Amino acid sequence: MRAIWTMVTPYSGRIGVAMICAAIGASLIVPVALATGNLADAALAGDTDRAMFWAAVILAAAACVVLLDALSNVLAHAVAGQVQSDLRRETSERLQVVALGAFHRFSPEYLRALVIEDVETLEDGIAHLPPQLAAAYAGPLVMLLTMMLLDWRLTLTVVLPVAIGAVVMARVLAQSGEATTQLHAAQTEMLVSMSDILKALPVVKTYNNADVALTRAYRAMDQFDRVVHDWERASLPPSNLFFVLIGSTLTVLSPVSIWLLHRGAVSLGDVVFFHAGAVSLSLVLATMFGLAARMRHQS
Repeated sequence: MRAIWTMVTPYSGRIGVAMICAAIGASLIVPVALATGNLADAALAGDTDRAMFWAAVILAAAACVVLLDALSNVLAHAVAGQVQSDLRRETSERLQVVALGAFHRFSPEYLRALVIEDVETLEDGIAHLPPQLAAAYAGPLVMLLTMMLLDWRLTLTVVLPVAIGAVVMARVLAQSGEATTQLHAAQTEMLVSMSDILKALPVVKTYNNADVALTRAYRAMDQFDRVVHDWERASLPPSNLFFVLIGSTLTVLSPVSIWLLHRGAVSLGDVVFFHAGAVSLSLVLATMFGLAARMRHQS
């Protein structure tokens, strides 16, 4: 990721604006949740005018989110395209000055993957990850601060399973990091070996003796199978626990919020807001899990 940030530095202004737009758009989930709670209060009281006002607020906030997300995507993808173009040009210039003997060490498929596919992989790390990371941190921070201002008891019931889920997520990423790297490497080796065979398929069919020509491909497939089993053992059990934990926020929040509502300690609008906020926090944490895995792949 540090190398990606270095490549993006000449376009830091545009990517910075894209991240700010994404962060503001993610933070707008808070006024949407607040307006939803006020809408529920107004509907329960039979106040049609106030209910219509809060419905309009929700629609306006949703429109702002769409516009900010579109602007963020346009700017980030423009930067990604420019960086990829610069990197392909630099790679091509370096290949022109490499000694001819060096090309005998690498297959054409490897060089093609280096110039085209590996550079194309950077699109996710430039066009998507920076804005999504900004949104993933800004949205929950604003939501938690707002929750704490409204009611600290309900905030704790939301934060507890989310915090445990975050600890599990960190443990999963720490344990599965090496296995994930080996998985991507084995997958690349398998694809390259099969591409070499397909490119020389007439020769392979004519001169192949006892599948000698397929030895490398078979070895790559066997290695891929072993790496997949290792990755499953390292990742799947804790990953399942992680998603159970972040999905259990309402299990803790609902009975506590109903008890406080029955005592008159909170309003119906507060209950609706905290439920909407709990769901959004769980979704964001699930998104951060995917972002962390994609960041590891980019590195």
